[in-house]
Amino acid sequence: MKRIIRLIGIIAIIVNCQLSIVNSQSLTPKVTPTSGGYTTGGGNSLSWTMGETHTLTLQGSSNILTQGQQQPEIDILTGTVSTAFCQGATLTVPYTAKGYFGTANVFTAQLSNSSGSFASPVSIGTYTGRISGNIPATIPSNTVSGNGYRIRVVSNASAYNGKDNGTNITINANPTTSSSVTTTIACYGNNGVITVAASGGTTPYSGTGTHSVVAGTYSYTVSDNNGCTSTTSTTITQPSASVTFTTVVTNNSSCTTVHTASISVTATGGTGTKTYSDNGGTSYQGASLFSSLATGTYTVKVKDANGCLSAASSIAVSTSSGITFTTAVVNATTCSTANGKITVTATGGAGVFNYSKDGGTTYQSSNIFNLMLAGTYSIKVKDPLGCYSSVTPVHVSANTGGCRTMEENSIASSNTFTVYPNPASDKITVMFSSDKVSNYTLKIVDISGRIIFNEGLNGGVGENQFELNLSTIAKGVYMILLESDNGIMQKKIIVE
Repeated sequence: MKRIIRLIGIIAIIVNCQLSIVNSQSLTPKVTPTSGGYTTGGGNSLSWTMGETHTLTLQGSSNILTQGQQQPEIDILTGTVSTAFCQGATLTVPYTAKGYFGTANVFTAQLSNSSGSFASPVSIGTYTGRISGNIPATIPSNTVSGNGYRIRVVSNASAYNGKDNGTNITINANPTTSSSVTTTIACYGNNGVITVAASGGTTPYSGTGTHSVVAGTYSYTVSDNNGCTSTTSTTITQPSASVTFTTVVTNNSSCTTVHTASISVTATGGTGTKTYSDNGGTSYQGASLFSSLATGTYTVKVKDANGCLSAASSIAVSTSSGITFTTAVVNATTCSTANGKITVTATGGAGVFNYSKDGGTTYQSSNIFNLMLAGTYSIKVKDPLGCYSSVTPVHVSANTGGCRTMEENSIASSNTFTVYPNPASDKITVMFSSDKVSNYTLKIVDISGRIIFNEGLNGGVGENQFELNLSTIAKGVYMILLESDNGIMQKKIIVE
């Protein structure tokens, strides 16, 4: 910082005071700075740097008066800091400031190179102020290790480089750490192993080694002999779920001595391809179905591709009782409308059934009989193993009541009423026998109960045969009804 002092007045005073001494000598003001100063204004003013000492001289033929002038000096003293740090360490740099500093002054802590030179200093912290204080600072993490570092504090208003801390500082390298999964978690809920290793820094290390852990993300910090640290993290995973399973059992039948029972296993969770055991894990197979099983208890377990096991489950295989069934009936709306329905619900046996409404003459896979006229039907159920239920008569009434009906599979129905071919496409033949001359009505009814054909017939004693043209009838399922004074006989036909 430069300052200007005006010398005219003081020189005049001095000259006046000294005239008796110097008589009539010619006097010239002269200012001699010790360094860096200069005179201006015809020798009447001086600019100099803070802290410089200047000598004022009134000069004639000889120097007769000398007056020394000195401005206030500034200085920055860096305080004591630790003599050793790790890369990336934080510290506080104390300093003492002397003299005048501007209002916007910033004190900056600087780090030298490893030889103590500030030719290219590194800023490690700043503080805005004009007085002594402490600067929070951080050693850069990429600082090269060494033992000749220094720290100093500088200012920018006035611009001044303070003295360094006066003692060499050692900066130690941090260790380099790594972590990896060395044993994976093969089974859900089990443990794996993470291994932590280190290099660099100064041995020995603290925090290296192996860790048995469950699934998750883990962070590990390693310290070296100088207390310098480094942190690493690793994630270890596991299968999304444990191995579990469900089973479906088909029991043996009481109608046969052949072992037909089975256990079907459905497994979830775990990893990869599963194998299955029905003996508690003594042996395994690739198929999930155990068949031809005798009556007894089986211990089922499942194993995945990693060898992970499910919990064991005891599954009982028994011998089913004979076939029984219940029925639910929907009545026909009228005596001549084929829209009744019988629903059969069977239990026992092999669990898979076929159903008959004519006492076992014919069977169907569906347990529902539709397009039923009012009448009595002989319901019977069988399974694939040859087990049969008893025959149970089931009556379908008409909502209008008072119908004269024949039982399905009665002698009249079974032996005297035939329709062929069935299925048919263009025509069918209806055959029936009668023990007397009688009038008959032949009807074709669709699944909604609508009569689409209605014709009177004269039947004689013995066999009677009539041919019906189906070319005008749409494809579908129909009932053929043969009505007489003795009742109604019916057959289901399919038009293709």
